[in-house]
Amino acid sequence: MPQSRQLTVNITLDHVHIDMAGTILEGNSTDIFAGAIQPDESVWQVQWTAFSHYTIQAPGRPTQELSTDETYGETKALTFQKVPEE
Repeated sequence: MPQSRQLTVNITLDHVHIDMAGTILEGNSTDIFAGAIQPDESVWQVQWTAFSHYTIQAPGRPTQELSTDETYGETKALTFQKVPEE
């Protein structure tokens, strides 16, 4: 672990296609989790930024765009806590 204790994880889904009873969600996304890990490694507090490019197609309705902002995405604070092994 670097002295800064900063960890960044990028998760990219190149293609998503989900059929929910005839309603189709399709597109791609990149999620970035970045933040500091506590010295005892029990908590990782991050800023989660999602960059999504999705459309949804429901029967009998026009296709709707569900994408986030291309430059800024959508960011939320998130905390991961290590679960002790049993």
